[in-house]
Amino acid sequence: MNAAVPSADIFGALALELERAGELCDQLETVMARLVEASGSAAPEDAMRDAQAVDALGQTLRGLAGFVETLSQQGKGPVGYDVAPALKTITLAALAARLAAETGQASGAHGPGHEEGELQLF
Repeated sequence: MNAAVPSADIFGALALELERAGELCDQLETVMARLVEASGSAAPEDAMRDAQAVDALGQTLRGLAGFVETLSQQGKGPVGYDVAPALKTITLAALAARLAAETGQASGAHGPGHEEGELQLF
């Protein structure tokens, strides 16, 4: 078993990643708006609904980031977790590596994962 990581460190790392994901949603929303505008879409209400879903996702991620960040400020006590098994469940290599670094884990503590931008067709 690996050393326990303080809950404040875990929650802080999660908050940071949720914020990053929210920023990616902002970028996606901008791209979607440009594509809809350029396509002269015959069904703008569908495109608008999709854009609103991306906006809602971004707001949800930022809300969760704030929630988790607040929890991290409260978790300064001795409670800790072994995060290595959880890191192995993350399929995106860059995310797993960042979380490992942000929680003080060894660089190989996470699974192999996939590179960012690598399209996974299921």
